[in-house]
Amino acid sequence: LHSFPTRRSSDLHIGEVRAYIGKGIDFIKYASSEHRWGDPSTFLLFSQQSQTAIVAEAHRAGITAQAHTTSVESLRVAVEAGSDLIQHCNLSGPIPIPESTLELMVKHGTAAAVFPLTQKRFDWLMETCQIDRKYFSTSDDNCRNLMRSGTLLLLATDGMIFAPDVATDPVFSKFWLAPGEDNLNDLATGHFV
Repeated sequence: LHSFPTRRSSDLHIGEVRAYIGKGIDFIKYASSEHRWGDPSTFLLFSQQSQTAIVAEAHRAGITAQAHTTSVESLRVAVEAGSDLIQHCNLSGPIPIPESTLELMVKHGTAAAVFPLTQKRFDWLMETCQIDRKYFSTSDDNCRNLMRSGTLLLLATDGMIFAPDVATDPVFSKFWLAPGEDNLNDLATGHFV
């Protein structure tokens, strides 16, 4: 039998983050959770300890740490870890952001990048996009509660260019980022919405 020194996963992340920062990047953005937009089975990709280590390394290097979150649990953990900015945190699935998390964001000065939908686009999404409906169901209330709480808000669009065959695919027309009126994702026009 051989005895190997054990290392915590956060120790491994520190080395990876330092190497990444050493390449001259401007900020760290990590995924606190996967991309299932608040599905009850959405899981954390990094433990709270690992997220705290990632954020600490970014701050040690003098750069900001951003977290991608898709659930109320990943949002809370990212805020507690010290992330400076949370991407699209108004998309927490069918579960609204708890008041305690809103208070924590204000206390920590954590900024929130949100995807604010117009009423017309929100209504269209609720009527048309069966898959996305539950993921966006609390987005409007979350935006209003983030504003009410005094959280620093940044508006985001996720603007992008789609290949013509994707943009005209009938299946694609049933997703939240489908082309159409008041679409946040249309590059060069989404930011006006």
